[in-house]
Amino acid sequence: MDTTPFLNSTVFSAGLQRVGQVRNKKIAECKNDADKARSLAAGLLFCYGYREHLGTGKMISCNGKTPKQDVPEEGLPGPHGKPLAVDGVYYSLSHSGNYAACLIGRSENGLDIQVRRPVREGLEKRFFAKEENDYLDGLRGKGGAEEVTDAFFTIWTLKEAYAKYTGKGMSEGFSGFSVMPSVLREGKGTVGGSILQSGRYGKLGKDCFWAVFSGEDGCGKAPEVEVIEILPENLFLP
Repeated sequence: MDTTPFLNSTVFSAGLQRVGQVRNKKIAECKNDADKARSLAAGLLFCYGYREHLGTGKMISCNGKTPKQDVPEEGLPGPHGKPLAVDGVYYSLSHSGNYAACLIGRSENGLDIQVRRPVREGLEKRFFAKEENDYLDGLRGKGGAEEVTDAFFTIWTLKEAYAKYTGKGMSEGFSGFSVMPSVLREGKGTVGGSILQSGRYGKLGKDCFWAVFSGEDGCGKAPEVEVIEILPENLFLP
């Protein structure tokens, strides 16, 4: 969703009343209004997804405190910052530029979004695996600057989403695993030879890249991912 409406103080104040204590604390720690708007939007998306798409109105007690009426409370951060599941609900949050996003479901998952921006020269050599760099070098050899940028952000978001999925973040380094080649060629694929982790990726508009990883559903296969663009007014639920 677009986060710019939350730069309005009235809309922002109304949104604060619709998120729990964990999110309010995160917002208070943000350094500027744009960061606060993104954080609030992400928290509202969690509340929306938890109640509307998982079909539950059950409120969660978090850290021994009872949340506000009708406000589901987010999980506390795990060892590497990933929020813990709450009441069997797994979720992942991300924001970039004027976008915020939430992936929510009944299995472990990870989400990342990135808005297109200039890429510092040599960044991929530090963080990408050899076959990923070889792929980018091949695109450069064809002279396709836009294709190179698209491929860079696709790989980056997939790696970020996978790191969130495992819950290890960047602690093990991005260059130690590859999301190539099947992911980029087919729009889905595997990591590390395992069939248990399935990646999906795409774009919102022309400039926002997204990627997700999710665990198996009850039938032993990765759930499909449905992308829903939410308007801020839809988040202010009764």
